Amino acid sequence: MNRAIAFLVTLVILVPASRSSAQWVPDGVGIATGNFAQERSRAVSDGAGGVLVAWQESRVGHWDIYVQRLNGAGVPLWTATGVALCTEAENQQEIALVPDGAGGAIVVWEDFRTQATSGTDIYCRRIRADGVAQWNPAGVPLCVNASTQTSVRAISDGSGGAVVSWRDARNGVDYDVYAQRVNASGVVQWTANGVAIATQPGDQTIPDITTDGAGGAIIAWFDRRSSPDADVYAQRVSAAGVPLWADDGVSISSVAGVQRNPELVPDGAGGAFISWWDSRSGNFDIYAQRVSSTGVPQWTVNGVPVCVAGNDQLITEPIASGTGVIIAWHDNRAGSADIYAQGLNGQGVPAWAANGVEICGATGDQYDLRATTDGSGGVIMTWADLRTGQNEEDIYAQRVTSAGISSWTLDGVQLSGADSYQVEPQIASDGAGGAIVVLNDHRTEPYDVYGQRILSSGSLPFTTFTPRGSSRKHW
Repeated sequence: MNRAIAFLVTLVILVPASRSSAQWVPDGVGIATGNFAQERSRAVSDGAGGVLVAWQESRVGHWDIYVQRLNGAGVPLWTATGVALCTEAENQQEIALVPDGAGGAIVVWEDFRTQATSGTDIYCRRIRADGVAQWNPAGVPLCVNASTQTSVRAISDGSGGAVVSWRDARNGVDYDVYAQRVNASGVVQWTANGVAIATQPGDQTIPDITTDGAGGAIIAWFDRRSSPDADVYAQRVSAAGVPLWADDGVSISSVAGVQRNPELVPDGAGGAFISWWDSRSGNFDIYAQRVSSTGVPQWTVNGVPVCVAGNDQLITEPIASGTGVIIAWHDNRAGSADIYAQGLNGQGVPAWAANGVEICGATGDQYDLRATTDGSGGVIMTWADLRTGQNEEDIYAQRVTSAGISSWTLDGVQLSGADSYQVEPQIASDGAGGAIVVLNDHRTEPYDVYGQRILSSGSLPFTTFTPRGSSRKHW
């Protein structure tokens, strides 16, 4: 083989045949980049190494719902500009997204089509793995009561459908919590306009939801039935739509001070781990509780302290880990928002350093925290980061083992450092120890939606090199 032929063979080996085989590039792949505002994206795993993404878009002068699927190589699999899932009159916005277990997803949203007469409603629709939209083209109504329904959250029912919760103003005085289930065929399963979860006097608001592992759900919220200060309550609803615990929920924390914004994940035994921010000591700290499948709190009454360091700790993000839970949060102990985390075993005993381990303590604020499992008992976290200056948020990520050890670059790996700011990252496991992060991006006007993958090693899935005699190029 002469030198010329050898050189050509080397090029064939080293240079990708086409971009379609590997789309990930520095600063992320454009998912929705049209000449309209695309924002408030949500992402879940497609179960095959890729990700399903939904967002709200103002293509026709109001917010509508669009969806896209990317495979593990970062290649969009559906219509280039996304599949239009709902384009009814007025706004469709504030999305919740759950996988359908078959490579597709169920998208739930708040809908303003009848706002002039009945406030916002809750609708949903399914998108198949091949990008074909299912169910009523206008969406399946989950609640169209003549009032306002907001703060929608959803989880899979384990059978191709979803269980959805929201806060509801139908009593005309304050907010209550309601829920509904829709099956894989788009048929509503419970009482029309939803099952009442909590309707006590005073607000029951901002509910979060997780699976009970049996087709139903556990729902937690902050509750003002006893005083203007908020407490945390929870309720389990069966697959048939029957509340299973005490009427209007069981108390998770009713101590003096404010307990608010509960987040919960399943404990693997029909119950849940619940975390929240808590002002019982003056500033906001992080507390947690485990509730059994029968509604009995398992740990210290009113919760165990996860972090009681100085200044405020806010916005928890729990991820189930083995028989316990890993909880991450925004931490202001040093005067600006950093990222900390703590692991708790199944008995509620902190397993890492007192008041948590520092995940990112870089200059400036770190916020918009999200996390997913790494598949090995640890977590992958992502956040918006101001270390390079105000209004210059970038997106970073870190992997933390079950022992509380950060295994990637100190203070995180940069996923996107494009011009202007990138915020509100969403994260989904890639099924191989890494993750795909979807973000709202302001590198051009108005917002776009981008995505980036990070491998289990902490490296990004492309190679950057500078060929001799040429400018910098990315592959």
